[in-house]
Parts: sequence; C-alpha cells; structure tokens
Amino acid sequence: MYDVMRVTFAVAMLLFCFAISAQAADMGEIHSGETKTGNIAIADQTDSYTFYGEENQAAVIEMAASASDLGPAIYLYRPDGTLETEVIGGSSYNRVAIREHLLEQTGIYTIVTSASLAGGTSITGRYVLSLLLIPGATSSEQDPDGGAIVSGQTGNGTISPRSDTDAFVFYGEENQAIVIEMVASGSDLGSVVYLYRPDGTLETEVIGDTNCNRVVIREHRLEQTGIYTIVTSASWAGGTSETGGYVLSLLLIPGAASSEQDPDGGAIVSGQTGNGTISPSADTDAFVFYGEENQTVVIEMVASGSTLGPAIYLYRPDGTLETKVIGGSNYNHVVIGEHHLEQTGIYTIVTSASWAYGTTATGGYGLSFIKAPPTPPSGIYNPVPTNGATIIDPNQSFRWDAIAGATGYDLYFGEGVITPLEKVGANLTTPEMPFPEMNLTRFTTGMWKLTYPMTLSKALTGGSRPKPYLLLISHIVP
Repeated sequence: MYDVMRVTFAVAMLLFCFAISAQAADMGEIHSGETKTGNIAIADQTDSYTFYGEENQAAVIEMAASASDLGPAIYLYRPDGTLETEVIGGSSYNRVAIREHLLEQTGIYTIVTSASLAGGTSITGRYVLSLLLIPGATSSEQDPDGGAIVSGQTGNGTISPRSDTDAFVFYGEENQAIVIEMVASGSDLGSVVYLYRPDGTLETEVIGDTNCNRVVIREHRLEQTGIYTIVTSASWAGGTSETGGYVLSLLLIPGAASSEQDPDGGAIVSGQTGNGTISPSADTDAFVFYGEENQTVVIEMVASGSTLGPAIYLYRPDGTLETKVIGGSNYNHVVIGEHHLEQTGIYTIVTSASWAYGTTATGGYGLSFIKAPPTPPSGIYNPVPTNGATIIDPNQSFRWDAIAGATGYDLYFGEGVITPLEKVGANLTTPEMPFPEMNLTRFTTGMWKLTYPMTLSKALTGGSRPKPYLLLISHIVP
C-alpha cells in the first residue's frame, strides 16, 4: 500500500508540474516585424509561437535574455511538425539568432523557445523574441520602426528591447553601387547592418567591433534586381549597449542624389559651389556631374559654421569607388586635387563626416567643383521640371534641350519608392513629351516622387546602344 501511495503521489506531482509549465508558457502568434517577450519560469519549460511562412521566404529570428542570465535556444518546426533548424546558445551566451535560413515549406511554422542549459547561464529567466520574414512586413503596430527607404534619405529607429531587429526595403538593380551607413543616435548602441537580396539570401553584412557605434557599407555593388532588405540590429560588442536609437542612410549609384526628407545634393557643374548639412549623424549627401575620361577635376569640401570633419568619396559611372579623401584629426578642410577621371559618364561625389578626433560628426559644409576642360560634353541640359521641382499642375510636359547627333529619345517614368520605372515614351523624335496620365489623388499625399532617367535610343557617334544620362528627380506634393 505504501508503495502504491508513493507512486500515486509522484504521478500527481508530475501532473502538477506539467500544469504549471502549461500555465507559464507564453504561446501565441508572432508576425514579421514584431518583438515578443516571454518567461522561462521553471526548468524544462518551453514556449511556442506560430507564424505563417512560405517556401523560400527568409526568416530572421533572434532571442535574447532580458533582465536575466537565461541561456536561450530556438527550435524551428516545419508545418508538418518536423524540426527544420535550431540554434542553441553556448557557454555564457545570452543571445542566439537564426539569420541565414530559407523556409522549406509553406504553412504554419512553430518557433519553440527554451533554456540552453549551457554553462554560465541560468535555466530560467525572461527573454525577448523577434521575427522578420523576407520578403514580408518590415514593421508592425508593436514595432513601427522600418519601412521603405529611398536613395538620398536618412531614416531612424530604435533597437529596443534587446534582440529587436528593424527592416528597411528599397528597389535596387544589379550592379548599382550602394552606400549604407548606420550610427548610434543618443545612445551607445553597437551598430550592425545586414543586406538581404531579393531572393532572401544574405548578400553582405557589417558588424561593429569593440566600442564601435558606426558601421558603413561603402564599396558594394548589388548582385540582383528587385526589392532589397536592410536589417538593423545590435552588435553586442564590448563597450557598446544592446539597445538604443540610431540613424540609417542610403545612397544608390546611379540613383537619386537627394530626397524630400534630405534635399541636400543634386547636380553640380564646373565652377559651382554647393552646400549642405551632415545631419543627423550617418547622413550622406550626393552630388552628380557628367565627366569624360582624362578630364581633370578639383573637388574641395570645407566645414561651414561648424567643426564638421569632412570626407569626400568619388564614385565612377559604373558605381565603383575611384578615389577618396578623409580629413584627419582637427581637420575641417579636404581636397581632391587635380584628379584625372578614369571613365566617361555620370560621376557621383558623396560627402560625409570623417569622425576624426577634434571634429564633429554633424554640421554644415561648402563643396566646390572645377572640371577642366570646361567645355560641356554632349548630354541632357535644361531639363523641365528641374531637379527637386514641385509638381502641382499635371497638364505639363517633360522638356530638355535637343542633343546634337541624337536620332531619338526614350523616356521612363515611375511613381512610388520601390517600383521599377516604366517606359512611357519610345524613340521620341522631339525633346518633349506631355506628362503621362496620373491619379490626382496622389497629389494630396505629399509622399510621392516622380523619377525619370532619360536615355538616347540612338546616337550618330554611339551606334545603336542606348547611352545613359543624368537621373533627374522631381517631387509631387500638395
């Protein structure tokens, strides 16, 4: 009888423990762009979260201890109930991530969280869990950071709580050059940038090191055409914090040199002195000009009304970095002097902060540009609407000066920020075309942009291969 009572008591205690575990589990749905919190309250507890995923979608899942020393572990189960992948934290690890994984099935996936049981960690404690699907929602009501970003724009966000990840999307084309900069803002956040291809695979990354609050992707050319995703996170490096605010800037080369949010930059001609402001930190401005191989250029950047540390990067028409000059300690003036251009086409000057000792990371500046010989080469001049013009009346026309030797023109037009341009005029015989039909309700949003790169379909000296010219930007606002 005694043995029977002991068995009965043991079974009752097990059932009681299982009941507590079931009550403690934080189960439910998690959506792309969300960050959830949970608590492994007792040993051997597991929590589960479900989401709908499609085959070949990329999944970014991150779990980190929150106000605890919990050792995290993630198990990802397919819709058919089999284990697809897992990541288990090692000794003294309080953060794990699934970062380069494409889903293998379509349906309801299950994320199971638990303690890793690794040395130097606790078997209970609170945690946070984040999910991003690529392609998928980049933000949520719970975490509104992220969304669409365009060339020439500087966005911002906050990594909070720990393990939070934000996502920004843009349309890019194969072989376009990209400049992405992320800097902590009002915090000691350790910065990280992950760039995902349109097919969901990881293309490149940059992770800040010890005491590093700024990271940059500066010499990279896109490998695919389509919607790219920038994922921001914390580096967890020594001397940095795991949460905090940040700013993020994007430039595509060739691409828009300015945006409605950041109007600095644009076209610059020989003999002109432009100006701008690097603000907030991580801001980058771009100026474009047409140059020919072996022409000589002199580019000078000087802080104006500030102690900004200046830096200049000169990109070739093919998007590769041709030369640069970065100011040293206490330097507020830099020059690219008597440089001979290596290619023919549209060059891009990118201005930024040097972050050198004795200088500031934000501030105003002036930029002067001289090109010799100054004779303007063949190209598109006097375009209407001009760069940055406000469009209110749709009953207008695109116009530009006739180009000697051209036998026809192709005109491209696009609305929105992440869609490819559409050819609206093919082999035009005159340098003019009425605006295409547009939905007037878009004028009231204040968010649309008009982008039209023009190309020559044929030129007497260039054969039948289209020759690209300057990308022009106009804004549609109320």
